[in-house]
Amino acid sequence: RNQLRDISSILAALAAHVSDADKTPVFLAGDLNTPSHLDWSPAAAELHCGYAVPYPVTQKIEAAGLTDAYRQASPDPVADPANTWSPIYETYVYPIGTPEPMDRIDMIFFTPASAQVTDANTFVIGEPAQSPDHKGNQWPSDHKAVIADFVLK
Repeated sequence: RNQLRDISSILAALAAHVSDADKTPVFLAGDLNTPSHLDWSPAAAELHCGYAVPYPVTQKIEAAGLTDAYRQASPDPVADPANTWSPIYETYVYPIGTPEPMDRIDMIFFTPASAQVTDANTFVIGEPAQSPDHKGNQWPSDHKAVIADFVLK
């Protein structure tokens, strides 16, 4: 999978709408399968093995005129990492001894010219059992959801 190629196509299709966003809000939401440069910032490097990574997918979305709703509502990735991957792999350790990395890979972006985020959270129902014992979980996904409240301008 090539997330950068995919988001480039999506942003090209949205470009006319984003440029007209003062009249009609634009929202881009989903599982991007990539972390955010806003989460892997120098200030949050301690959470990521000492690394700050300028992830290009989220940088490209931001450069296209969209704003990350979660980071707008909760700008501190150290205090609030908002991991959405994964509520069922929180205790998973690979055979080589490293834990499954936890990250925010599910996001909502919006056009700030037409909307204002008032709140954003991650969401999961219940206390998900860890893999491989997750089949009976009430929550049907291996990701947490991201939800956000907006006021339209």
